[in-house]
Amino acid sequence: MTTARKISMSLVVALGLAWSLLLALGGAWLAGNGHAVWGGSFAQITRVGGAVGVLSGVLVFLVCVADRVYPRTSRAVMLAAEVPLCVMLFVGIGVMVWTAW
Repeated sequence: MTTARKISMSLVVALGLAWSLLLALGGAWLAGNGHAVWGGSFAQITRVGGAVGVLSGVLVFLVCVADRVYPRTSRAVMLAAEVPLCVMLFVGIGVMVWTAW
């Protein structure tokens, strides 16, 4: 592996880690404290939105960090981890839209 490739991969991993951490912590805050800030009818949306944020953070971590750090992972293992997260993410977004409707 060349030096430029190592630097590039390190930057992608570092940015992916920061991005996933921001999504997960923001989602956890929204699920825990969002209803106190917005209150009322937005309580259900903030809880589901927080769960969607945490799921997004985990998915970004898997795609941007884990897939690059462990490139030889079995395709079946990657799909078993990433596909259910995507399904839960889309269901959560659907619940948010349905609740806001």
